[in-house]
Amino acid sequence: MANCLDSSVKNDSRMASSSTPKLYVLAAKMLGQLVDQKKISDPQARLELQNLYVNIQRQEAADQQAQGAAIQQALLGYQAMSTMQAIEKKANRPEIYYPPATSHGNVSTNCYRMGNNVQCNSSY
Repeated sequence: MANCLDSSVKNDSRMASSSTPKLYVLAAKMLGQLVDQKKISDPQARLELQNLYVNIQRQEAADQQAQGAAIQQALLGYQAMSTMQAIEKKANRPEIYYPPATSHGNVSTNCYRMGNNVQCNSSY
């Protein structure tokens, strides 16, 4: 069984380049040798190999979940940064401020707001 598994992994380029299938094949070969040497029974070897498989599956699921959470966190960070940039851009954009009308002859006043500061220019 281990030799058949080894051939299957070697013939699949995706699995052949990954360390997890290689680990699984090596465990199967080692367990097969222990059975051949009568150190463990065939059912014990199958149980050990199945336990390894379940643990690998759990680890891969946890890794995928962590990767998804990291991507989601990165997107939230990007959204927060974009929002802060938009707020900063709006705060630094000059806005025309029209003060209440005052009558002082031919005086004209224009005011511009930059964030919390207001700058006014008067001309006659």
